[in-house]
Amino acid sequence: MQHPDSEAQDNSAKSELAYHRRIVEVEKGAFTPLVMSTVGTFGPEMTRVIQRAAGLISKRKSANYGETVAVIRQKLRFGILRSTLMALRGTRRKITVTNMTNFDFNL
Repeated sequence: MQHPDSEAQDNSAKSELAYHRRIVEVEKGAFTPLVMSTVGTFGPEMTRVIQRAAGLISKRKSANYGETVAVIRQKLRFGILRSTLMALRGTRRKITVTNMTNFDFNL
């Protein structure tokens, strides 16, 4: 049995190798996989993204860096949980259909 962190690193490396060449040549951009394991640990690139975002947010809002990291991680985890639950059970909201025939796009 493999540790979840090493599994996340392996998956991250495979994803990055698979998409890097296509992204650079075709899209003229960069690809950074944000990998999260099933037990809630983050891959190395995702950890760096969270640290960078927390540093910028804590500096801009004069907030505690540790608390900012915790809030970002919490929001990510609950966002992923919410989307997983929505995918499994669907929404409880009533589906509304918008009539697009009379919609003005201001073009």
